[in-house]
Amino acid sequence: MKNLLYNIFFLVATLTMGCQQSNTSNKLNRTNVEYTDASLPPPDTALALTADTARLEDNLWLLQELNGQTIAISEKQELPSILFRSEDRIYISKTDCNGISGKYQVERDRSLQFLQLFHTEIACENMEIEKGLLAYLPRVRSYQIDGNKLTLFDEHNVAIVRLSQPSRIP
Repeated sequence: MKNLLYNIFFLVATLTMGCQQSNTSNKLNRTNVEYTDASLPPPDTALALTADTARLEDNLWLLQELNGQTIAISEKQELPSILFRSEDRIYISKTDCNGISGKYQVERDRSLQFLQLFHTEIACENMEIEKGLLAYLPRVRSYQIDGNKLTLFDEHNVAIVRLSQPSRIP
């Protein structure tokens, strides 16, 4: 039943955000802006940003630490995760109980913002992780990738979320 609710939630969120993005794209396409400076790419192509952006996006990141607290889960639970989708700039976070998704913005200077936040509200025994993500994701302003570790920082450059990529099995 949980999986069905997750799937319905993410389908609705994706369709809603896709429609909003489609309308924005249509508005951008109707403007007749010409880019005369060859060193500045048009806004749509400026998002092929950096090697770090490529590593950030389209990879699964597992939550390890939230505001300095290590994430502790039971053997039956999966680590909460975040996926940043490059094709539509939507992030999807899955916890053991609820899902969180929305739009994000990433820039060349490694700035990162979670712009919209949608989440399911299934009542669960322990919702500390969901509450933490809902509290800290909107505060994120930048990121750093070191190996297979992703750290998210607030506006004071304090690490508030730490994630890692799962080990690859050959």
